[in-house]
Amino acid sequence: MTTIQRLCLMALVCLPMVAAAQNKPKKPAPSAAPQAAAQTAPAKTTSTPAKKDTAMLPLFYKSVELFDSNKHAQLGVTPTQEQFSFAAATNIVPVMINEITFAMTHYPLVFIMEEGATVPALVALVGNGDGKNQFVSATGSWRAQTYIPAWVRRYPFILVNQSAESPNAALAFDPTSDLLSDKHPIKLLKDKQATDALNNVLAFQRNMASSMEATTAVVKALNEAQVLEAAGLTFNARDGKSESKTVSGFMVVNETKLRALSGAALEKLNQANALGLAYAQLFSMKNLQNLTPPN
Repeated sequence: MTTIQRLCLMALVCLPMVAAAQNKPKKPAPSAAPQAAAQTAPAKTTSTPAKKDTAMLPLFYKSVELFDSNKHAQLGVTPTQEQFSFAAATNIVPVMINEITFAMTHYPLVFIMEEGATVPALVALVGNGDGKNQFVSATGSWRAQTYIPAWVRRYPFILVNQSAESPNAALAFDPTSDLLSDKHPIKLLKDKQATDALNNVLAFQRNMASSMEATTAVVKALNEAQVLEAAGLTFNARDGKSESKTVSGFMVVNETKLRALSGAALEKLNQANALGLAYAQLFSMKNLQNLTPPN
């Protein structure tokens, strides 16, 4: 077994795992997460890299309002989250390093360099460039027996004002979402005190914030090793006659460059948990078969 093969196996084994409680794709608990990066534009059917509008809200959010114990004393959630219509209009969903083991079995994983960013974002492809999430049905359910990324499960909550360690971090939510309502049975507050439901939301938020920071560090290591390259996917029309379409604006690992790295460089990536991510990304591309070509 070669050095790179040994390191690859070690890295894949050492990839951080999500908690077992998260591995319930059919009925994930209503949860939340961190302050997000600005909304990532869906991959385009063009050769121009995807861009983001810095004035936009995070992906899926139409508005963000701070949670107030007086104003929102009666706010509640449903026992389980089974409605994902809010995620229907996207080609990508951000994912984090601690959920790679699950995400790589269902989605093609790629990297997107957003405008103004210095580190690419790790995302799962859920569409073919037409702005439609193929894992969300017409009735709003997520594809059965498929892992649901934490970025999706955290909606409609969000942690604002920075990292998990920030003393100024505050819970917020999208007030336009029907996943939150005074009529829902699981209340966030009781006598103005946090319920278990609210505590779970806050814990999920903080864990996700930490995971996002860890993911950025791992992807940064890959980027600095110069093993990422721009890529595009060509989808042939289903009728076999129409013009093929190319989806671009993302990056993937160049395995040739990865194999050409010195032993010291490979070990550095391994210590950063980046070597495992590199091979997880490469292995995940088999999941392109889970995406339907455009019309």
